[in-house]
Formats: sequence, structure tokens, C-alpha cells
Amino acid sequence: HETRERMKAAIIRTANSISTEASKLAPVDTGRLARDFEKIPLARGLAMRIRNPVPYALAQESGYKGIRYRVDTGRVSKRSGQKIFRQEGGGRGNINQKLPWSRDLVSWAERRGINPWALSRSIAKKGYKPQPFMFESLDRNKEEFLRECKAALDADALAKAAGG
Repeated sequence: HETRERMKAAIIRTANSISTEASKLAPVDTGRLARDFEKIPLARGLAMRIRNPVPYALAQESGYKGIRYRVDTGRVSKRSGQKIFRQEGGGRGNINQKLPWSRDLVSWAERRGINPWALSRSIAKKGYKPQPFMFESLDRNKEEFLRECKAALDADALAKAAGG
């Protein structure tokens, strides 16, 4: 029972550290992304889900590759007689991401005097680089979490060895 409580405490401390670190690393415009982290206990406190419910959080974390589109090369295949196309643009992008257009994007563009439609088209075509804040904060806290878990298990092993 003590081991379970030590593990729960380690999980809570680590979740707090991860969300604090992610808040510091998150890109800041209005501050909404940096402050809206949720910690949800799972498995009777032996696991913790840390998430950010802001609609654009995943897009900021993972970036967007842009869409592929076909360009006519002006050549025809000798074998099939069909036009030859080549792929242009970023890549497939995240299958779950739609064309980037939302109230958040519109308000961001308008605060900077940028045409939201043009910005959306540019993002769709060229994509944008990821700005990882969640995975980076997880990486920065992983070793400490593993040390705390090992210490909890070692303490339990010592207590059992001592007859406790």
C-alpha cells in the first residue's frame, strides 16, 4: 500500500512538473495555450493524462506539412498515353488536420494585420514547423520520474526485507 501511495505521489509531482514546463515552452500569443493544461488521473491515480484542450494545441505541437497537389509536367507516358503529373507541396500532412481555418487563426492574423484567407492558403500549401512543448517537457522530466519510481520500489523492497 505504501508503494502505491509513493508511486501516486511521484506521478502527481511529475505531472505538475510536465505541465509547468510545457506552459513555459508553449508558444505565447494570448497566453491561452500556455495556461490551459488539464491533468486527469487514470487507473486509480497510477497514471495521469496531461492534455491541452485548446483546439490548435496539437497543430502547434506537431506542425503541419501542407498538402500535396498534382502539377501537370506537360509530358505524356509512352506506355499508357496518359499525362504525367508530379507531386508538389509539403506532404500528406496530418490526416486529422483540415485546412487551417478557425476563429483562432482569424483573430491571430487580424491582430497582425494579415489577411486571414491568404494566411490560411499559405499554411495549407507550405505548412509550418512544429513548436513542440508537450513532448519536450515530457523528455525533460522523464529521468526524474524514473528515479522517483525506482526510489519508491526500492523503499518497498527494503521495508519487506526488514520484515515490514
